[in-house]
Amino acid sequence: MSASRGCLIFTNLLTFLASIIIVASALLIRFYGQTKCSGYVQGPILVIGIVLFVVSLIGMIGSCCRLTSVLCVYLCVMLFVVIGLLSFTLVAIAVLPMSNQKDASSEGLSPLQEHSYLLRNNLIDEHQWVGIKSCLSETKICSGSEMAWTRSKALSPVKVGCCRPPSYCGYDLMNSTFWPVVRTSMHNSEFNDCRTWKNEPNVMCYDCDSCKAGFLARIRNDWMKITTVINFLIAYLIINFLIGCCAFRSSVVADQRYRDYS
Repeated sequence: MSASRGCLIFTNLLTFLASIIIVASALLIRFYGQTKCSGYVQGPILVIGIVLFVVSLIGMIGSCCRLTSVLCVYLCVMLFVVIGLLSFTLVAIAVLPMSNQKDASSEGLSPLQEHSYLLRNNLIDEHQWVGIKSCLSETKICSGSEMAWTRSKALSPVKVGCCRPPSYCGYDLMNSTFWPVVRTSMHNSEFNDCRTWKNEPNVMCYDCDSCKAGFLARIRNDWMKITTVINFLIAYLIINFLIGCCAFRSSVVADQRYRDYS
């Protein structure tokens, strides 16, 4: 057995085991986890795990059995996977950082203006937000007294945007769940979120632009983390692809020698 074949078997075995863990984790989170509103993260992770499972299986079969045709298929599939991941990363880099860093409310704009047009119109349109809002309410993200007394910087963007009235509305906290209006000027102002907020647990600020903006912020943060992991995965797959090229060349040479001696 050549060194390249041995390395290819080892790297694909690692990829195979990792893909099983990725798929199992995605399925467990999807059906038993507390993040049912995060299908936009779980779905792609599940797809990546399945693709890695199939690719590593093809690589192990080709390298263990020294099947030149299977190694050729493995290299072609691996090339398409690397190109696909690179394309995904480039799109994510182009779209996700487009969020503005300034405070839109201070300029009289909706908090959604802090996020890119593509995110706003593809992830939180009116039809999709009905399901997302229902999911957020069912998971009870706004439960607990810490929602009222904890500083905003210590809470996630979704909890700040969905579980509290915007700070510029002038609501003052009476207890852990009730925010009476003291300064009615903001309540009757041009900011729709100030009029949308309700103290009812099933209403709160789930229809506020600040809630949608918080949800987009969570999407952006999650996808930036995933993009970082994918960058390392791309580097690993490229190394694996180069090892596969060496194993394929060795297999071709071995086949040629076998035909010559035959």
